[in-house]
Amino acid sequence: MVDEILHGGAEMLSLLSAALTVGMLFGSVTYPVVKKHMSGKKIMVIACVVVAVFYIGIPLCEPFFVNRLFRYGVVIANSLALGYVVAATGAFLSVASVKYVNQEYLARTSGIMSAASIAAMPVLSFIISGLVSFVTTAQCFIFAGVCALLECIWILKNKGIEGNM
Repeated sequence: MVDEILHGGAEMLSLLSAALTVGMLFGSVTYPVVKKHMSGKKIMVIACVVVAVFYIGIPLCEPFFVNRLFRYGVVIANSLALGYVVAATGAFLSVASVKYVNQEYLARTSGIMSAASIAAMPVLSFIISGLVSFVTTAQCFIFAGVCALLECIWILKNKGIEGNM
């Protein structure tokens, strides 16, 4: 992504990582305030939209990346927003799991979710590495953004989510 779409090197990767980290810090710290003003469903929908904007917006802005400052601004803004919603959504899901999962199953549930997440990483990495031999990284990003939008639509249409969160 850094080389193919953002046309940068190590400095761009560092900038992206730093902005993600700062966004995650703000998302973690401000989650209690955000939760007072928003329902869980709204947090999830906003998170899906921000993820979609990140994954679709970066490749679509590529023609404008000839201006270095614009490129840095887009990367910083998108990475800050992505980090923020990832942390806020993670905090929301952690609180929801403690709230809704029976105490005696909490450790098992957490372990299973962690194991599934960790197991998914190499599997998805393998799939994506095979996929990029047929499509570009930008197309993979756009596909991921479309998937996030589809998840957003699913969350909006699911009536049971509002009552439980």
